[in-house]
Amino acid sequence: MVESMMILWSTFSLMDTLHLINWNLLFGFLAYSVLLLWGFALYATVEASWSRLKIGIKLLYAPIVIVFGIADVIFDSIFGTIMYLELPGWFSGRWTFSQRCEHHMDDTSWRGVIAGAYCFTLNSILPGHCKNEH
Repeated sequence: MVESMMILWSTFSLMDTLHLINWNLLFGFLAYSVLLLWGFALYATVEASWSRLKIGIKLLYAPIVIVFGIADVIFDSIFGTIMYLELPGWFSGRWTFSQRCEHHMDDTSWRGVIAGAYCFTLNSILPGHCKNEH
């Protein structure tokens, strides 16, 4: 009995567990998250001062904001789908990750916990960005 438990224990070592993790996907998620968080901070800065900016600065920032908006849609379609274990809500008008988080804010399941954490982070950068849908 003890020998069979030792054999079972030795087959599931820490190294075997680490081999099961897709490190490329994890690194891609973290790098993409940091990039999007940086882009969101830039977006929040531009939105807060949009009425005071001159037209030249607005034209300079517009392509950057558009690129990060597209990156947000891509992030939602890849990592949002993995995180929430559901397809993107494109047919119901939810294109961005923030909109997906807003949709799940009132959930009492694990999706609501994830949405609450991300909305808290986004709202700490730009207050009122992630609103409760209901």
